[in-house]
Amino acid sequence: MGRILLVGRLAVRDLGRRRAEAALMITVIAAATATLSLGLVLGGVTGDPYWHTRSLTAGPDVVAQSGTPGKVAGPPASLTALERAPGVIGYSGPYPVASPTLRANGHTVPSAVAGFVAEGRDQAPASVDQPKVIQGTWVRPEGVVIEPTYAAQLGVRTGEMITLNGRPFRVAGLAVTAAWPSVNAPGLLWLTQADARSLATATEPLSWLLNLRIANPAIATAFADDHSTDNLSLGSWQQIGSQDGKELQFEQEALVVGSWLLSMLAIASVAVLVGGRMAEQARRVGLLKAVGGTPRFVAGVLLVEHLMLALVAAAAGLACGWLAAPLLSSPV
Repeated sequence: MGRILLVGRLAVRDLGRRRAEAALMITVIAAATATLSLGLVLGGVTGDPYWHTRSLTAGPDVVAQSGTPGKVAGPPASLTALERAPGVIGYSGPYPVASPTLRANGHTVPSAVAGFVAEGRDQAPASVDQPKVIQGTWVRPEGVVIEPTYAAQLGVRTGEMITLNGRPFRVAGLAVTAAWPSVNAPGLLWLTQADARSLATATEPLSWLLNLRIANPAIATAFADDHSTDNLSLGSWQQIGSQDGKELQFEQEALVVGSWLLSMLAIASVAVLVGGRMAEQARRVGLLKAVGGTPRFVAGVLLVEHLMLALVAAAAGLACGWLAAPLLSSPV
């Protein structure tokens, strides 16, 4: 125990005299460890944010939308017939979907160009697909709710004003849904059904959207394929979840590649620092040998120094990766 304690004290004292070198080694190793751990963690959670959102919002198993614009008076019969299709045990809608021209922060954004839609909803909660409000309130007359990713793109916040087809609407809140991918998809707004219907024009009439719950969610993709037609477009929760996870997959791949590059940089930096320290410690090694230190004892002191740095850096890197992972994978 006395020899071990002596080795530890000598290692700590030497590190204290070379704080800059120790800090550099810890920083490089911690950065590589954090990036690698973050990439590995994201590899197992790409589907978790969607599942979390799906559970919070009573996500639909299948989303059906009229492929061609319908009449303002009501949805097409081919869409409403899905409510009675074999295997369907619940639904919400059909809801009117408008494609208005949006103006926010002094910029005009036509729906046909920017690719966003405004879905009319009831103020009362729906049994299938009820978006989760994460800020503000749900839809109300002349009050619009925006999907957070699209709100960030527009640069608008709760309480601010936007216009749809020239009509003013206040941003009542932000909400998430499992019925619409949060990435690689058009932006999504919600407003009351009456407001959505009022935005229909001769050039941009309404389309309609129906959320379905089926008895066996595992066959949702097959159900969607069987019932899709030229006039109806159906998508399953599996397809939506897969599309929603693409962004995290790209992040994971970039992080893993970056972690390997940082690891190589860390190895090169450690080799340079260790080589430099070994040259500097020639006199110290001589002193240790002069007082009776064996080659094994001297090597033990040097090994403990670098092992302490590696353990501290690895712990810091893992902690940073663990704390950062939820920020990248959070559904909201």
